[in-house]
Amino acid sequence: MEGRQDDGNKGTWDSTPARIGESLRMLIDSRMEVSSAHGVPNIQRASNPTIKLAWTVIFLAGTGVMTWQVVALFQAYFAWDYTVNLENVQDWAQRVSQPRYYRSKSLDYARYRIRQVALANTSIEERVSLGHSLDDMLLDCSWKGIPCSPENFTQIYDSQLGNCYTFNSGQHGEQLNTHRPGSYFGLSLELFVEQDEYVEGMTQEAGFRVKIHHPSNMPFPAEEGILISPGFNTAIGLRMLELDRLPDPYGDCKADLSEDIADDVYHQHYNITYNRKTCEVSCYQNEVIRRCGCFDASYLNSLEVDKTIYPCRYTSPVETKCLANIEWEQADDELECNCPIACHETTYLSRVSSSIWPANAYESLLFERMALYNDVMRTNVNGENASEWTRQNLAKLEVYYDEFNYEYIRQVPAYTIPDLLSDIGGQLGLWLGLSVITIFELLEGAWLILAFIFTRCGNSTREVDVHPKTNTVVI
Repeated sequence: MEGRQDDGNKGTWDSTPARIGESLRMLIDSRMEVSSAHGVPNIQRASNPTIKLAWTVIFLAGTGVMTWQVVALFQAYFAWDYTVNLENVQDWAQRVSQPRYYRSKSLDYARYRIRQVALANTSIEERVSLGHSLDDMLLDCSWKGIPCSPENFTQIYDSQLGNCYTFNSGQHGEQLNTHRPGSYFGLSLELFVEQDEYVEGMTQEAGFRVKIHHPSNMPFPAEEGILISPGFNTAIGLRMLELDRLPDPYGDCKADLSEDIADDVYHQHYNITYNRKTCEVSCYQNEVIRRCGCFDASYLNSLEVDKTIYPCRYTSPVETKCLANIEWEQADDELECNCPIACHETTYLSRVSSSIWPANAYESLLFERMALYNDVMRTNVNGENASEWTRQNLAKLEVYYDEFNYEYIRQVPAYTIPDLLSDIGGQLGLWLGLSVITIFELLEGAWLILAFIFTRCGNSTREVDVHPKTNTVVI
């Protein structure tokens, strides 16, 4: 066989560069001949140079296309896409269609802001005392047919609506639960509007606003509430909706709702957990405090500067312009507030219906009950316009679950590691006929070649016996 030495030492190769190159070529040829990669054995076996070149071009073309496809697959994987049936999106830029939306202020709005600033100059205790008391507003309360009372409500103060009351917040004891759907197994309230105590110019409608929310979230009934009109029985049927969103790298949602909320003004006042709405409002309010030296009376003041700065005066051109500039920046999403949406969120889908209340056949019985409440009720239900007065001042509200089936919306990765491996395997098999076994063959061949080279480099005079057919190197 070519390459044998003439000194009778069979089974060894000469250490000259030519012999080393010949040994390496034979080793590579043997690996190509037994390779399971489509095209590689054809290149090695072809005796015609044209055919060898053709197979080489085909193999390199397949390698190039496969590389392009694999790079595209990795790009698709590291895009961190996800699939979801429904996603809740909040974006300030989408809420206002015109950049100058906040420039024009109506006369009614100006009067409202002036009164709002006047109230903001008083303490929270004074503002609460000026608002409606639940003891006067709540005429009757029942939960699953069992009587409830103002003790089941927690009070908060809303800068736009005044005193607000949360039923079943859980802050003063165990939360109430219901185990059956339907109006008989929910909350039923009879409410007194007290129109005679409304402040002139502060509101244009009479009634209530109701917001259904998770106990740990801050309600914003002025923006999100359901209007409850006097003279009607309003029924709100609920279905619970749970949302699970993927955190980084798939999306920008907040997983821990209790961290990094020290600047949230609503957390400071009511110890609520993180909510995107409160974060956006707090970001806006803190920016107003920092740049204008006052706070917007539409929202709560930060406790960090409480009683050290005053509410921005609507009669001050400088402070009004400063407020307007920040409002425009917020509308254009230029405040750079870090307010991602929560990764897990519980909300409620509502179905609202109403009917005239009380019915004519029920009036006499209702009047008898109302006469027992207080002197104001007793005087009006015994007057000539008892029916009209009742329909202008009394409202009934029912809140209950429509059904206990709830919607669960979960974001899942659109492209996972098994998908990536499967697609890469498909591309390797389609273009080159490669498999996992082929990869091990390539690794084995690379190891043999490296062992051959390192052995020759380590000792150029050392003789090595190479058995190409058995794929072994004997030193």
